[in-house]
Amino acid sequence: MKEYTSLTKKEEELLTLKEKPIVLVKKQTKSNLSNSVAPNINRLGCFIAYTPLHHLLFRFLHKPIVATSANLKDEPIIRYKDEVLENILKEENLSWNQVAAIGDDLNDYKMLKKAGLSFTPANGSKYIEDVVNIRCEAYGGSGAVKEMIEYIIKEDGIEEEYVNSWL
Repeated sequence: MKEYTSLTKKEEELLTLKEKPIVLVKKQTKSNLSNSVAPNINRLGCFIAYTPLHHLLFRFLHKPIVATSANLKDEPIIRYKDEVLENILKEENLSWNQVAAIGDDLNDYKMLKKAGLSFTPANGSKYIEDVVNIRCEAYGGSGAVKEMIEYIIKEDGIEEEYVNSWL
C-alpha cells in the first residue's frame, strides 16, 4: 500500500482497527499504479486483508487489487465490464487470454466471452452458459469466487505452495 499511497500514521492506525474500515488515502503522484485506477481523483480507498480470500489474493498476486464500480466522473454509467477491462488491458499491455473472470448475468456476457478463462456461479443466468468455461458448484456470495481461485491455483500447479503458505 505504501508503494502507491502517502500513508499517514493516523491512517495506518485506522486501517488496523478491528472493524477493518476502508480508509481514503492520498495517492502518490508517481507510482506504477494504472492511470485507469481512480483517474482525476487524488485518493484511494484502501483496506487491509481480513478474509481468507483477501489473504489468498494478496499473497499470490503481489500486486494491488482494484475493486471499484468503475464508473468515471461525468461519464455515463458503465453497463459492460469488458469496456473497463479493455482500457486496463491496453494500458497494462495485457491480452484477454490473460484474464480470468467471473460473472453471473447478461451485463457480464461480453467480458466472459473475451476472457481466457471464464466462470459463473451455480446461480448464474442461463443466458451466459454458452460463453463460460466453468459453472461453479457454489452460489454467488457463497464461495463461487473462492472456488474459481482454487481452480486457478490447482491448474497453475501452485496448490501445494498455497496450502503450505498457511501452515
